[in-house]
Amino acid sequence: MLDALSHGGLGRPTHAQPNTFVCADGKTYWVKGRAQQGLVAELIAGRLAAKVGAGPLARVIRVPHEALPTGGQAAHLEGVIVGLEDVPNTVNGRELAGILGPGVLPAAGIDPVSRALVFVFQTWIGVGDTQVLVA
Repeated sequence: MLDALSHGGLGRPTHAQPNTFVCADGKTYWVKGRAQQGLVAELIAGRLAAKVGAGPLARVIRVPHEALPTGGQAAHLEGVIVGLEDVPNTVNGRELAGILGPGVLPAAGIDPVSRALVFVFQTWIGVGDTQVLVA
């Protein structure tokens, strides 16, 4: 279990309401206290994804009260929850249209091997809420 040391920032408004925290290993994690299929499923899927190279590593994170920002906007994250390691210089694929405009990502900009790996992995574990990171 890793301890969160400081709040990094708010995530986008989703079911999980994730926030970033810098943890004791010096890395930043997207931390969430709830997931659509449950936190155990999130943890297992994240660990499997990291093993096969399809996604970032998931860890058990303890967020103490002292690491929370003032104002209460991340109070739902206090306790023992799940964090996914932040991958610098990437965005969630759902955010691309807002950044580039709809349909602007050229097919040549997508690595076919990475795309296939993520697609097969998500199919293998039965992901209902498909997400991808794009550099």
